Amino acid sequence: MRTKALLLSAMIGAASLVSSQAQVYSVNIVGYINLTIYKGWNLVANQLNNSAGNDVATLIPTAPGALGVFSYDGANQRYNNVNFDPELGWDGTMTLNPGQGFFCYNQSGQEFTLTLVGEVQTGTTTLTLYQGWQLISLVVPQDGQLADVGDGSPNFGYPPSALDAIFTYNGALQRYDNYNYDTELGWDSTPVVQVGKGFFALRSGAGASGSWSRTFNVSGN
Repeated sequence: MRTKALLLSAMIGAASLVSSQAQVYSVNIVGYINLTIYKGWNLVANQLNNSAGNDVATLIPTAPGALGVFSYDGANQRYNNVNFDPELGWDGTMTLNPGQGFFCYNQSGQEFTLTLVGEVQTGTTTLTLYQGWQLISLVVPQDGQLADVGDGSPNFGYPPSALDAIFTYNGALQRYDNYNYDTELGWDSTPVVQVGKGFFALRSGAGASGSWSRTFNVSGN
């Protein structure tokens, strides 16, 4: 999936309080992400909080042909889906907040560009992790190493369960890439994620249910 991200830093409410110990100010990061939606299946993610809401009809107001969107309810281990028809529009509603991955099934026979706009969430965010399958993403649009593989490289701190597997999806080739974790052996390869992409996590054993917290500020991750 060809992905382009532009994040524009905007200072909102300039430095307003200065003391001998600290300066207090507010920062918002707004921008857009362009995603290429290939023919067939695409595993993507909305990583910007849209001021108009994160309903599927707001995020994807139109498509060149029939489009199916599938999210996954990790708590109940089941899919939810809505469908777009160029003549009829969407047949239902679905909220796709930052941190949720989702499948787009493009039936139009042609690629198109999906542009997501909104604000990057700063500060500390937490995703709930369930035993079994979940379809998630980074809350913040970043590329990089998902978890600690013991080599000291910067990573996003994904906390694996005792037996864990991560599945990313290559829309251009219509295939999965997977990374497996075992408490005794560690990761069999380095799990990486990209801007605008979701991924499956399959969690079992000790630590399968839990949470994943990250802190992102303008100065870094």
